[in-house]
Parts: sequence; structure tokens; C-alpha cells
Amino acid sequence: MNNLIEIKKDFVGNKSGVSARDLYLGLGLHKAHWSKWSKQNIENNEFFIENENWHGFTLEVNGNETKDYAITIDFAKHISMQAKTENSHKYRDYMIECEKPLTLEELSLQAIQGLTKKIEQQKRQIESKNQLIIASNEASIKAGEISVREFVKTNDAINIGSNKFLDWLRGNNIIMQHSRQPMQVYVDNGWLTWKFSKEEINGEKRRELKVTPRGQLQLAKKYLTYRTVKLESLENALMAS
Repeated sequence: MNNLIEIKKDFVGNKSGVSARDLYLGLGLHKAHWSKWSKQNIENNEFFIENENWHGFTLEVNGNETKDYAITIDFAKHISMQAKTENSHKYRDYMIECEKPLTLEELSLQAIQGLTKKIEQQKRQIESKNQLIIASNEASIKAGEISVREFVKTNDAINIGSNKFLDWLRGNNIIMQHSRQPMQVYVDNGWLTWKFSKEEINGEKRRELKVTPRGQLQLAKKYLTYRTVKLESLENALMAS
């Protein structure tokens, strides 16, 4: 269905509506008579009430202020038939069609479009965080090696809790599957450390996983890349559906 006229949600209070001026011109009525016609058919209309069925506002057209009206769909259908032009039935039928409940396919399409928009917003947020990643880590870098909990808490790029981040580290083979011990390659490249802590359990010293300043930068970048790829995969799946 082609968009004959823009129907705006919550245009008249919580009701959908259209621009009376757009409808007037679309119906083929004479542009020069707009001011007189609008007063007679909108402002002085005894059947349709201001702030319930319509409200006025001003807009700028070619540098001049012009009065327009937001009118409900019911009011617009009434005006369409009252005009008695070649386009009257076409506009009325279009607005009747727009009022019909959406099909499952149309609802699905709206949901996909909404989700796609949300994905784009998240991608922009990720890009923004990627640009600020060094600045956002300054405090933790100055502190030297920090725990995973501290890293997640102080790093704006990480949008999950410490336990889920540990699961993500395991899923990416950065730490071992059933413990917090890092893979040796990430110790060797200076991302993580696995040292004895001061705490003891049953008289035995325990090891503690910590993230180095280099690791803080590299893990944040790696996680942001993961989020971007995940969003792009979801977007491609939506586009293909």
C-alpha cells in the first residue's frame, strides 16, 4: 500500500492523525482558499471538537508562517468525502485501509525494522566506546594489575557482569574451561597473570587471575569486536528473513 498521506502516531493527543493542509492539497482543493476553507471546515465545525479531534499549529512554508491543523483519522475521512473531488474516495479508502489491524507479516516486518534500528544504535554506541577505550581505562591502567571484577566494573566497554565475562573468556579459550586459570599464551603475551594471592584456604595459598594494563586494553578491544560481529550477524539474519 503506497503512502498517500503521512499518518502520524499520537498526532492528536494519543490518536493517530494527518496534516489537514496536506490532506487539503492532496484532495486537489485550491491552494489560495486554504485559510478561508480551514476556518469554516475545521475551526467552526460543530461536529468535531478542538483538542479532541483537532488542534492547530503553525509551520513555515517558503519563508512564511502558515497555519495547519492536526486532525484525527475520523475527521480526515469526513473531510475527504465532504470535499467531493476526484481524490475523495481514494483518500478515504486509504485511511480506512490504514486503520485495519496489521497482519502477522506486517507486524513481523515492523518488529524487524524496530530491531534493526536498535542494532544500528548499538553499533554506533560500540563505535563510540571503541574510540574512548583508552581514556575509559586510564584509572585502571594506573592501578596496574586488577581483578576481573574490577576490570568489568570500571570498563565502560563491557556490558555484562564479571561471571558472564568469565564465561566469555572461557568461550574464547582465554582461560581454562573449569577454572580461572589463563591459557599460557595470554600470560606470555602480558594480558593476564596467575599469581599466588595473600589469601590462604585450608592453609594453602590460592592463585588469583588478574588483568594487566595491556590486557585491559586488548580484552576490551576484543570484546567490542565480538559485540560488533554479533550485532552484524543478527542484522544479516533479519535482512535475510
